[in-house]
Amino acid sequence: MATLNTSKSLLCALTLACAASGSAMAYEPMSFSPYIGANYGYLDINDSDFDDESDAYQFRAGAKIFPFLAVEAGYNDFGDFGAETSSLDVDGYSLALVGRLPVTETFGLYAKAGQLWWDAEYNLGELQGDSSEDDFFFGVGAEMELMENLDVVFAYDRYKVEATYSAGLLGDGNYEADVNLASIGLNLSF
Repeated sequence: MATLNTSKSLLCALTLACAASGSAMAYEPMSFSPYIGANYGYLDINDSDFDDESDAYQFRAGAKIFPFLAVEAGYNDFGDFGAETSSLDVDGYSLALVGRLPVTETFGLYAKAGQLWWDAEYNLGELQGDSSEDDFFFGVGAEMELMENLDVVFAYDRYKVEATYSAGLLGDGNYEADVNLASIGLNLSF
C-alpha cells in the first residue's frame, strides 16, 4: 500500500511539474524583436536554358513576434547569368514566416517559407524582354551568436521560378528553373 501511495505521489508531482512547465511555455508573452541582415552567397541555376552559377546577395528585415516565430521581408539580387546570346538578370522581393528552434543559448536552427515576387530581364538570342512573376520558396539554416545582438547566419534557400514569355511571331513560351542559394551573412537585432 505504501508503494502505491508513493507511486501516486510521484505521478502527481510529475503531472504538476509538466503542467507548470507547459503553462509557462503556453502563456509566454508576445514579444517584438526587430532585426536586419544581409547575406552573400553562391547561386546555382538548373534548367534547360541556363545551367549557370553566380554570386547573389540578400538584404532582409524582420521581427520575432514570438520566441520561435518571426516574419521577414527581403530583397534578393540573383545577379546576371548566362552568356551574351542567352542571359538572364533576376531580382525580387520576398515575404516569409520563419520558425526558429534554439539548440543552445548561442546556436539555433531555422526553417522559412514564403513568397518571392521577382522581375527578370532576359535575352534569348533574338528574343529580349522582361517578365514579372511570383513563386513560392523555402529555406533552412543555422544562426550562431557572435555578440549579444549580432549573429552569423548560414542559409540555404530554394526558389522555383516559372515564367511565361511572348516571342512575338514565334508564339509564347515557358521558362522554369530551380534556383538554389547557399549563403552566409549577419543578423543585427535591436
